Amino acid sequence: MIEKKILILAPHPVSYHAGLYRALHSSELNVEIAYLDMVGIERVYDPAFQAYREGDPSLLDGYVHHSLKNYASPSRRGFFSRVNWELPSVVRNYDVIVIHGFGLFSYWLAFFAALLMRKSIIIKGEGTVHLYDGMPRAKALLRRTLLSSALRASDAVLFSCSGNREYWAFHGVPESKLFEFRCSVDNAWFRARYHKLTGTRDAIRASFGFKQDDYVVVFASRFTARKRPMDLIAAAGALEETAKEKIALLFVGDGELRPAMETRCRELGLRAAFTGVLEQEAICRGYAAADLYAMLSGYDPSPKVLNEAMNFGLPVLVSRVTGTAADLVREGSNGFTLELGDSEDITQRLSYMAAHREESVRMGQASLHIIEQWHYGVTMRGLELAMTELEKTEL
Repeated sequence: MIEKKILILAPHPVSYHAGLYRALHSSELNVEIAYLDMVGIERVYDPAFQAYREGDPSLLDGYVHHSLKNYASPSRRGFFSRVNWELPSVVRNYDVIVIHGFGLFSYWLAFFAALLMRKSIIIKGEGTVHLYDGMPRAKALLRRTLLSSALRASDAVLFSCSGNREYWAFHGVPESKLFEFRCSVDNAWFRARYHKLTGTRDAIRASFGFKQDDYVVVFASRFTARKRPMDLIAAAGALEETAKEKIALLFVGDGELRPAMETRCRELGLRAAFTGVLEQEAICRGYAAADLYAMLSGYDPSPKVLNEAMNFGLPVLVSRVTGTAADLVREGSNGFTLELGDSEDITQRLSYMAAHREESVRMGQASLHIIEQWHYGVTMRGLELAMTELEKTEL
C-alpha cells in the first residue's frame, strides 16, 4: 500500500465521482476527499436545467470525506463560487494534493498553500484546446501563461482522454509528467441496468409515446447553446419524408432552449418526447428506449453521458471537438464523428442508421466492447503510477 496521504479536492458531490472515490477507498492508495461545497446532498435549484434537483446523501457513502465551509455567496457562479479559507490548514495534514484544474479560487488557494508547504501537487482536469476557440487573444495569452507556470511547478498531471492530453501538452507539460486518469463511469452499475431493462424495452418506448419499429435517437444533456440540441432537430427536419417517419427524438434533460426546441419540433413535424430533468435510474430508461445516442456539443471535454450510453449498447454520433471522441468512437464501427454544426452530415448519418437497423445493432455491440476498457480500475492505475513516480524522485 502507498502510505502517503492523498487529498483530492472536489467542488461538490456528484454521482460520476462518488463511484470512483469508493473504488479509490478500496484500493492500495490512501485517499481522502475534501468537498468545497455540499451542493448535491440537499434539494437545490439548478439554473442550467431550470429545475430543482433532488439531493442524494448516499453520494457520501463508502469513502473518507470532509466538508469544508464555503464562504462564497450562494448566488455566486464561476471562479469565485468556491471560497474555502480553511484550505491551507487542511492541506497541511496531507502529503499529496490533487487539484482539479484552476477554474476556482479555492483551487489556486490550495495550490499556493501546497507549494509553500512543499507538498506534492498533482493536477487533474478535463479541458481541451477548444476551450480557447473564440477567446479574445489577450485573455487566451494570459490564461495560457498562468496555467503553464502553475503546471511547471506541479509534480504530475493526470489526463482524462486524448483531447485532455493534447490540452496539457499545449500548456507545456512534458510526457514524463503526464499520467492517464481515464474518463470513466461505474460500468458495472450501468451494465446491470442495461441487462435489467432490456426485457422491458418495448414498454419503456411506449411510455415515451414511441412505437416498436421507431428508430429512437436520444439526446441527454442540458438544453443550452453549447450542447447544440437544435442541430439534431434541424438535421432530423431535413430528412426525406420516408426517413422522417422512421425517426423519433428523445430529449432527456431541460434548459433554456426547451421552449424553442419544442416549437421547432412541431414546426418541422417531428415526433419528439421531452422528459424534463431525471435522476440517474430514470435516465437509464431513456438509454434503454433508444437506438442511437447523439452528442453534438460545441465544447465537451470528458462527457460521462457518452460512457453511459455506450454501456447500453448504443451506436453514437459525436462532434469531433468532444474530448473523448478520438478514444471512444471508431469510425463506422460503433458510430461516427461529425464536424461541429454540420447539419447535412448529421442528416445523412441519421438516414443511414435508421435504414440499416441490423448494422446499427452491430455498432451498438461494438460500443459495449470499447467501453469495457474505460473502467475505474484503469483510471486508478494512472494515479498509482503517478504516486510511484513521485516516490522515486524523492529517493
